[in-house]
Amino acid sequence: MELHPKKPDKPLKKIRYHHSDLRNAIIDSVARLIEEKRSLAFQLKEVATLVGTSQPAIYRHFENKAALLVETAVRGYQLQRELREHAIKTTGGTPFAYRLLSGSSPGEANLSSGGP
Repeated sequence: MELHPKKPDKPLKKIRYHHSDLRNAIIDSVARLIEEKRSLAFQLKEVATLVGTSQPAIYRHFENKAALLVETAVRGYQLQRELREHAIKTTGGTPFAYRLLSGSSPGEANLSSGGP
């Protein structure tokens, strides 16, 4: 599924999270990894390191990597819907919403549109 594997120019900073928000921090990290690597070729160990948690903690929230990717895509769809609604209200059309999403959340946009 790799399109254009890319190594980040600088290491990703850890995402700080409140313990009750670990699930969202994990999803955020996956979106960032997809954006940086332009690929789904990452390990859950990388996600755990980026979040600052253990790999077993990820499995307390997600059954496997596929389930985590589904949740990340669902968030991308939700963001698309919200941005589309905002664009319709402010500009009268949807193309602007997709530009907003791809610029503000490229990882989720990529995954929810069938990529990377």
